[in-house]
Amino acid sequence: MFQQVSSSIWGFTTYVILASLAGTLLEVLIPGEKQSVQSRLRAIPIWIVYILVGVSSGALLQFLLASLHIRPMVSLDLRSATASKDFIVIVLAYTIFPALGFFLYDFFYYWFHRLQHACRPLWRVHAVHHSIEELNAFNDYHHWLENMLRVPLILLPMSLIISVRAPEIIIYTMILRFMGQMTHANSKISYGLFRYVLSEPKFHRIHHSVDERHWGKNFAFMFPFWDVIFGTAYFPKPDEYPPTGLSNQKEPRSIVEYIAAPFRHTK
Repeated sequence: MFQQVSSSIWGFTTYVILASLAGTLLEVLIPGEKQSVQSRLRAIPIWIVYILVGVSSGALLQFLLASLHIRPMVSLDLRSATASKDFIVIVLAYTIFPALGFFLYDFFYYWFHRLQHACRPLWRVHAVHHSIEELNAFNDYHHWLENMLRVPLILLPMSLIISVRAPEIIIYTMILRFMGQMTHANSKISYGLFRYVLSEPKFHRIHHSVDERHWGKNFAFMFPFWDVIFGTAYFPKPDEYPPTGLSNQKEPRSIVEYIAAPFRHTK
């Protein structure tokens, strides 16, 4: 198990770095608001804590499920499908089938996200993420406790419903991490009509807006579809780029402030 955790930590860290660098490049090419370099540097030690807790929690869950011989209701093994001679089967194995897991994950994340905003104890944890004033591809961390909360509220039900096995699944893991950084990028890029399919940075920035009329909007992680279906979608105008942060809580300026943030008194 230790070897698995170590490998996962290294892999997750690599994905975060590469995705953050890609998001930063986007911020340089199509910038949003002016931000400091310090905001990105502050995020580095915070990411270390976040990754350690997140990977360890996920590995512990998988270890317990395996030890208890608990299997998902649906198990897709695409290893043979990717080697098929049927072109359509190969296309489905590389695209649609693995994407089903992402789509389901985003459904669970959407409701987990809404619960965080509706339940005060959960909000105190999630507020750390919303307190970020200089939101960008590097400086977009969540609190370490939030990673632990995702285990029973997202990862566990996901693990009980579906499992996708394929050598190429690493590609989708990278895409998932890439989206996590990209949706928080400080960039005014527009995906055009694809903005109704994938969350662009401006779409998710509305969710972080200090403007009260934007509150309770755009909860989905990857697919705006869920916000449209459940009536929480707000597609910003081309020139709409609100500031982010919280009026009653400052962005953590140190690793100690980050760790203790949910337990501090706020107005």
